[in-house]
Amino acid sequence: MNTLLKRHGRLLAGLLGAGLLFLLATLYTGQQLTAARSQWLSRLNAPARSGATWLNLDSGLFHQRGELHLSLLDGGALPTLLGLPSEPDLNERLAQLGPVELYVTIDSWVLPGRVRHLARLQVTRGTLGQLREQGLLRIQEPRLSWGEGWGQDGRLALSWPGGRLQLADGALTLDSLALDWQPDGKTGRQLAWQLAELGLEQGGERLHLAQWQGQLALAQQGDAWRLTQCASQLAQLLRLGDDERLELAGVDFAFGLSANKHGLQSVVDLHGQGRLAAGQWQQGSRRYTLEQLDLGLALGGIDVQGYQALLQSALTRFDRRPVWLAALNRVTRSGFQLHLEPFHLQLDNGRLQASGEFTSRPFDMASLTDIASFRSLLQGVLELEADASLAPMVTDADTLLAMRDAGYVTDRQGVLNSRLRVVNGKLSANGYAIQW
Repeated sequence: MNTLLKRHGRLLAGLLGAGLLFLLATLYTGQQLTAARSQWLSRLNAPARSGATWLNLDSGLFHQRGELHLSLLDGGALPTLLGLPSEPDLNERLAQLGPVELYVTIDSWVLPGRVRHLARLQVTRGTLGQLREQGLLRIQEPRLSWGEGWGQDGRLALSWPGGRLQLADGALTLDSLALDWQPDGKTGRQLAWQLAELGLEQGGERLHLAQWQGQLALAQQGDAWRLTQCASQLAQLLRLGDDERLELAGVDFAFGLSANKHGLQSVVDLHGQGRLAAGQWQQGSRRYTLEQLDLGLALGGIDVQGYQALLQSALTRFDRRPVWLAALNRVTRSGFQLHLEPFHLQLDNGRLQASGEFTSRPFDMASLTDIASFRSLLQGVLELEADASLAPMVTDADTLLAMRDAGYVTDRQGVLNSRLRVVNGKLSANGYAIQW
């Protein structure tokens, strides 16, 4: 035994020392977790209309479990709890939800310098449990995971098998949602999502989305976030009305924001591309079938602050016309350039192609009194080419004949062509002036 100790004493001492250091480091990380949890509770209790308590269920060295009880006097406190900017209109709508009471079980696995969390929303207790008992809600347990240390900082993953919420005159159904939020560099963030199905039934209308996935990128500019990239793929969209049916398949969209090509810091350039594999719209006896659509669009010289304001209006104040106009005004004050990349539309009875470019001088929305005051600001050209079989969709035979005779449209073996040009508010087609 003494010989064994002499031969391997240093190794054993090293292993014991390493083990003790590992335990001490784990203990220290656990204490940091406890301190961080106290800070969470302080933040959750900070808003006047919310309260939070924590119940310890397991306080082991490597594993901790507890239950968070979150109580809100009304839903208007949710944006503040999530760290989102206060929007009076949104807060007012959320406040109509009334009191909200949630129970969340959180498991934490602790290692030296690393903590991994898993939160599970209890769907049989609190407000959710009441809705289930009333038959208004069928929901499976959502799970949220995140961590700190060892490259986990800032990453969140949400997994939700789905559920169904009964509305006053319909229902909202969700099946299999997955979200992944993670850092992208020092100041950027990325969000990826996958949704199996989403359905909304209200009154006599129905909306159904299937196999929707995508990703977007955000960059932080001071206290604000800027959307810099977005890509989305949707397998199917179906909308049914009383006498209307719209069905789209293979909907792809990509959007990107880049620095201005002229090097200006106050403006940015936007680029977007879209593709639609198939579609059909039917209303009464009218029926149109789309076989393919490709669209590319570029906007140059867009005011950064105006872009931010438009995006925020779309997310939070989409029904406030004065807010939209104020945001749009910030864009038009800098002017803009619009470039339509080859636009290709293929219907079952013909095709349409278009390309062109327009520019606008800087102007204030308040200075626009009628269409004449707006068109005087535009300069540009638009090339159009379409099969003659599409003409009955937009005009009658007599009007088309008059346009041909005036030279506005040329017909080359069943293909219609026109070159529209705007110069200082004056419009021409194939070089012939048009009064508008």
